[in-house]
Amino acid sequence: GTITGPDGKSYVDFSSFTYDRASTYSGVTATVLVETSPGVYETQTVNVMDAVFDGEDASGTAAAGFTQAADDARAVLLFVHDNEPK
Repeated sequence: GTITGPDGKSYVDFSSFTYDRASTYSGVTATVLVETSPGVYETQTVNVMDAVFDGEDASGTAAAGFTQAADDARAVLLFVHDNEPK
C-alpha cells in the first residue's frame, strides 16, 4: 500500500513488511564452481545460507527489513554470477 506524506505525495508503506534471512534461504541451494585445490575447479551444489551468509541470520521490519532483503538478494545474485559453472 501507500501512505500520503505531509508534502501530499504518495509513498510506499513498509510498516507491515517483515523479512527473515533464514526463512527465505533455508534449504536453498545453488550449483557453482568451487576451487578444490589451486587452479582446480569443480561444480558443487552449495547451501546458499552457508556459502553467501556464513550461516548468519538477519531480519528486519518495515523499510529496514526491505533494504536487508534487497541487499541479501543482491548478494545471492552476485555470488551465483561470480561462481557460475560454464
